[in-house]
Amino acid sequence: MENHQKDLKDKKVALFVSCTANRDEKLLKEAQEKYLDEVAKKYLINPPVATGLFGGVIDPDSKFGIMEKMILKMVKKDLESKGIDTTKPYDTRDWEEIHKWTRDLIKN
Repeated sequence: MENHQKDLKDKKVALFVSCTANRDEKLLKEAQEKYLDEVAKKYLINPPVATGLFGGVIDPDSKFGIMEKMILKMVKKDLESKGIDTTKPYDTRDWEEIHKWTRDLIKN
């Protein structure tokens, strides 16, 4: 986004984040501020037309790079402390919500 700030100035831009924090209000607030609001403020000349926070998926059978493995290790500890079985895929996506957000974007 930093390299294309001027190009994005005349475009309608929407931002979204996909993560597994969607069941924790405190984490959602932090994600909104850190990954959407701050990024928009730092890299966009005009505010985004929409922002969205959506659930994500963690699949222990997926191939991960070193960085993803480190992040996953921290996330797994948190999930396990909440009684979630991390040996199975954990999917917090709400496809109805994602589709609604997308349809609302198209209308605007």
